[in-house]
Amino acid sequence: MSADPFDVFRYAATLGNEEARYTEAAFTAHEVEAISSASPTESAHDLIRAWHASGRSLAIVSNNSTPAINAYLDLYDLRRSVDFVAGRTSPDATLLKPNSALLDQAIGALGVDRRESVFIGDSVSDIQAARAAEVRSIGYANKIGKQKHLRAAKADAITASLVGLAAVCR
Repeated sequence: MSADPFDVFRYAATLGNEEARYTEAAFTAHEVEAISSASPTESAHDLIRAWHASGRSLAIVSNNSTPAINAYLDLYDLRRSVDFVAGRTSPDATLLKPNSALLDQAIGALGVDRRESVFIGDSVSDIQAARAAEVRSIGYANKIGKQKHLRAAKADAITASLVGLAAVCR
């Protein structure tokens, strides 16, 4: 048993293709529905806008569904600040982080050098995906105890706040 919805999705995928498709579709619908009641991560919008204003390419890379990410960007008028979205688009759970597939997709779409790229993530699987994609990582320790786990996953840097990152972009 797990409280992590991605574990549920991965489990459904082990039951068969039909179960994976059904679960992924239901998961996407719930994600899109949740957008209106979700609280934005503190300073994330400032970071996105500052990064974009600095002239650097920006991609959102997430295990969440692309429709949910796009709904979020539209709700908060962030779409023009994001160059590419690499989110879940299929019932193939093996493509989710820690697999590097989504990061590889974003790097290819942006046409950037992975050695000059950085991925900010708040989970061990984010850091693992960055390492697999040979991209530097910044672990976002947004909860007590995460710093230890992100350090163990070998994040290149760790921050407890996005405020400083937004300031560096300006």
